[in-house]
Amino acid sequence: MKHFCALTLLLLFAANSIAQDWDFEKPDYEQIEKNIQIETSNLFYSSLMNRFQTGDTTLTIEEIRHLYYGFTFQPKYAPYGHSDYSDSIRTIFRKENLDSLDYDKLNQFCRNILKDNQFDFSTLEYHNYALSKMDSLGQKEIVLRQLNWLIDAVISSGKV
Repeated sequence: MKHFCALTLLLLFAANSIAQDWDFEKPDYEQIEKNIQIETSNLFYSSLMNRFQTGDTTLTIEEIRHLYYGFTFQPKYAPYGHSDYSDSIRTIFRKENLDSLDYDKLNQFCRNILKDNQFDFSTLEYHNYALSKMDSLGQKEIVLRQLNWLIDAVISSGKV
């Protein structure tokens, strides 16, 4: 399982780095903080988050960057936060063989973590895995898209 996650992340990074001609740009946190507070703007944080959660394919890299880096200005932001559900996920993966009940639990634990932190890369990867095992392909596609967007946002900043 660990190898699967590591390989998947490696492939995502490789595919993204090859597939795009990057325009690296350091995040301007002051400007991002201002932009995400303007309710009539396409960069308004709540609107961006709604679009992100539904997997809106029209999101641009600028909007994703505002969403990702703008999260630091949100009340839920906790840079050193830890969810109890993370321990539950680790417990599931300690099992020799997983069954459909385990995948259902994993899906629910991931959803609970992502309520507080939509940008937890590990949790998104676990969620993607659970959804693929549950044959929830529509939701899996959204989660994979979200993960790719976040990787793009980080890579586009020029600092990995």
